[in-house]
Order: sequence, then C-alpha cells, then structure tokens
Amino acid sequence: MATLHLVNSTTGEEYEVPEIDFSIVKPKDILTNTDLGLPPPPAGETWCLLKGSATVDDNTTLQNLGFQDGDKAMIVAKVSGAR
Repeated sequence: MATLHLVNSTTGEEYEVPEIDFSIVKPKDILTNTDLGLPPPPAGETWCLLKGSATVDDNTTLQNLGFQDGDKAMIVAKVSGAR
C-alpha cells in the first residue's frame, strides 16, 4: 500500500490519499471518491490529475503512470468533456 499526495493547483491545498494499491487504483477512482475531502470542482468542470505538467489518462493505473509511494500530483479543473 502506498500514499499519493494531491495538491489543488488553484488553492495550494494538499490532500493525502493513503493506503492505496498503485497497481489497481486509477486517477478516476481517486478524483470521484467523495470520502477524500476534495472540494467539488467549479461548475461545469471536472478534476483531472497531472504528473509533472502532463495530464494523465484517468483509466490507467497509478503504477503504469509511473507514480511511486509519496509522490505529489496536481489536481486541476477542466471543462467537462474536454481532453
């Protein structure tokens, strides 16, 4: 089990996502989990996850995206349906 640290790109707030299996969990699993305490995205937008400055695929496991225990990732809002 590993921990991923999320940073809200707008506010700088940090959120910890502990005890997750990077070989199973995908970004969409994290960004849609209401138990994590993430704020809702702005109206008409959804959260997306960045690794460095690149948007990652929501349907690829964190392990396959190259995340490791203790890494930080940014969450940014994007217009719903945008790529």
